[in-house]
Amino acid sequence: FFGSSFSVIHERIKQETARGAAFDFGFQYIPGIGGLKLGVVMKNIGPKIRFDGSDLDRNIQLPGDDPQASHRNMRLELSSFEIPAYLQFGTSYDLKFDEQKKVVFTGSFRNNNFSGDELSGGMEFSYREQFMLRCGYRGSSDDEYIYGFQFGLGLRFDVGGSTFLFDYSHAQTRYFDNNQWFTFTFQF
Repeated sequence: FFGSSFSVIHERIKQETARGAAFDFGFQYIPGIGGLKLGVVMKNIGPKIRFDGSDLDRNIQLPGDDPQASHRNMRLELSSFEIPAYLQFGTSYDLKFDEQKKVVFTGSFRNNNFSGDELSGGMEFSYREQFMLRCGYRGSSDDEYIYGFQFGLGLRFDVGGSTFLFDYSHAQTRYFDNNQWFTFTFQF
């Protein structure tokens, strides 16, 4: 499988704007060895962008100019900057015990251009695709990385032709109280 996307970037701070474009692309390979899947993705690949706008215009008198001389119109030129990009490799393996129980193991490595590399792994146990238990860990070579151990659970109920999903997750964080997410989804 192969996928790609194109993004138009538009950021604004007061009267200054920065515009750019970025490409994302990735592919997934299923080698046919049990439930093994491999993938790679590159995100935010594009040229540098720069803020520019009317707030950068100044009407000033330069040092050393004649005090009677008129002011000059000047524009500050800001430096261009790269958008945050990364390369990520991932793998998963589905281990089916029978038609009702399976465990999915996942792992990924992410190389970021503005922060330390990230390594993550996890597993999900599902029973009849209605009850799921999950746990995982995210780590980084960056000393200021804030994430760690995570766990959660999920419930799925089929009601008529619709599906109701409930997910709970808890993530250990370094500087904040540990984060919790409750997600309710109704699919029809």
